[in-house]
Amino acid sequence: MRFERRTRRLVMGALGMVALAACGSSGSSSPASTTAPSTLTSAGGLAPGVSTTAGSSHAPNGTADPPLRPPCTLLTKQEMASFFGTAALNAFDHPANSDGRAGCAFSLITGNQGKGISVSTLHDYANNAGYVFPSASQGKLIPNLGDQAILDRPQTSVGRITVKLGTNALEIEVEFYTDPINESLLTTLARSAIARARP
Repeated sequence: MRFERRTRRLVMGALGMVALAACGSSGSSSPASTTAPSTLTSAGGLAPGVSTTAGSSHAPNGTADPPLRPPCTLLTKQEMASFFGTAALNAFDHPANSDGRAGCAFSLITGNQGKGISVSTLHDYANNAGYVFPSASQGKLIPNLGDQAILDRPQTSVGRITVKLGTNALEIEVEFYTDPINESLLTTLARSAIARARP
């Protein structure tokens, strides 16, 4: 059945993040952020007073910014429960691999429902030959998110927003088979993650 194929892909995608080789990246500590960590409200929005625009503390030209915080600290299982409608969901943590990508995936498969949210960080992505930051022609440019933010739809049931933060990138992907994916959901998740991304 069509749903069974989609559900199988959701499970394999989440498990695939765990199966990747974990070789923690070795970046130096980032300068202290001037933005307080944000929290998602019970309604799924950001608490007031959180800045998510790009900061001015980038590394000098030719050097990479320190890695972003671990993805599972940017979006948490407790916060995701409000989007999934239950706290009984799966969470998979994937530490940074040799390419500088780290990830955290949340999924729920119950009966005829399958949902997934993942957040990934990419350290010094411009020097990763296997990664290409999305262009505006591939999706929609979202203003006031990091240095640049592109929202696109890799597949019909998948929404993704990719944000440039200095020499790093942050990517959030949402896959809700039974519910429509909207820009508000993606940007809300992105704003929360960005506010916590720099140590």
